[in-house]
Amino acid sequence: MAMVPKTEPVVRVGGHEPDTHRAPSQSTAGALAAALDRIEDVLEVEQAVLAQPGEIDLQEVNRRKNHSLLELTRLSRMAPREGIAPETLARVAAIRDRLVHNQETLQVHLAAAQEISRVLTDALGDAESDGTYSRAVAPHARGGRS
Repeated sequence: MAMVPKTEPVVRVGGHEPDTHRAPSQSTAGALAAALDRIEDVLEVEQAVLAQPGEIDLQEVNRRKNHSLLELTRLSRMAPREGIAPETLARVAAIRDRLVHNQETLQVHLAAAQEISRVLTDALGDAESDGTYSRAVAPHARGGRS
């Protein structure tokens, strides 16, 4: 009975489970294709999680993307510079576009979190303030005439 090599354990992110149990190929081209498949799976999961409300385990998504980057870096050192199939180059370009899209989505989430944080900080400051150090100064308090 042949044993299938164990790959990284499946981790559910936001209820989604990517396909991480693809059999590795012996060739560099096959290994590169499998690595690109895994990156596409991670990006698909990330985009699905970002598109729905709820908690996001960004640490897990980032860990998996970092792992994929390490894998691609190692494979790129073994791959010949000339001889990469045009289909593979097209996949890399498509992945780059997806990364840009995910970055834009993450920036929207970050901006929203920053705005919520600012609103909460202002509300807490206003609730704890007795008005002594208020930002707005009335015209009559500055010595001006009405």
